[in-house]
Formats: sequence, structure tokens, C-alpha cells
Amino acid sequence: LVGECGDVVPEAPYSLEKLIDSYDTIKDADVKIALLMSTMKLFFLRPPEVQGMLGRLLQKATEDVSSQDLHDRALLYYRL
Repeated sequence: LVGECGDVVPEAPYSLEKLIDSYDTIKDADVKIALLMSTMKLFFLRPPEVQGMLGRLLQKATEDVSSQDLHDRALLYYRL
């Protein structure tokens, strides 16, 4: 929801930033993938606010070996 309506919700980047900062405590790969996708969608709506946190998330996700799908998506998004 935050990724889709990020242009309407003023606090959207900051709510995702809290999740990104606690990335290492998230165990479920599906939650990590959803966080990655939401952050990417929000980046296209509000690039200046999301660029730094997206960089941190992509770094953590590309180093994460718990899910091959997550790793591959992070590499794809990084190469965009």
C-alpha cells in the first residue's frame, strides 16, 4: 500500500525506512521481497527521499543468501 500510494501518504518513505533499518530481524523471505518491491515503487514516485534508503536495502538484499529469489530481484533492481 505504501509503495502504491506513496505520493498521497507524506510519511510513506519514513515508515519504510524503519523496516529497512530492521531488515536483519525479518526472517520471512516474502516479507523482504515485499519490502524491496514497495521501496522500488516508492522510489519512482519520490526519488530524492527514497534514494539513500533504497541503496541500503539493495546492499543488504544482494548480500542476503536466505532466498535466491530475493537475491536475484535485488540484483535486477540494482542494475536498473
